[in-house]
Amino acid sequence: MAHKDEAQPSGCGASAPQISPLNEAETAWIDMLVSQADQAGLMASPAALQDFLVAERTAWSSVAPEEREDPNPTVSMIGAALGQMLVNQCGLSWVLVTDEYGTDAAVVGDTGQITLFPINAVAKRWTGQSQGDLADYVEGTHRAIERLRRAAATA
Repeated sequence: MAHKDEAQPSGCGASAPQISPLNEAETAWIDMLVSQADQAGLMASPAALQDFLVAERTAWSSVAPEEREDPNPTVSMIGAALGQMLVNQCGLSWVLVTDEYGTDAAVVGDTGQITLFPINAVAKRWTGQSQGDLADYVEGTHRAIERLRRAAATA
């Protein structure tokens, strides 16, 4: 899984990833983050997520580096909301994926044929590694999943 920002067919990377269900604490963490995002109005649309990401990153960047708060709670909340949107729209589920890069929360579908890392996708946008818009990410991912499923249905 060289790119944890995109849908990956299973088996990409040096070794096959290990996929395991979230435990009770991990499920509670994702649920808490999604609830926080919902209370902030972020579950309304991918555009709301994108606007919030830009506003939060801009505000964070305007603070002197030694005075900045840890951005990880904000990144995790936005990423969990993004992941939950994909779960809701595309029939995916939350899991843990362990691969050569470590262990991360992910959303998967179609018996591991689809693997997405929404928190990592947001982190890459926070750090500037990716400039992609979250609304475009959701729309593009949804289209890619539909194409994969159509191809699998005709195979």
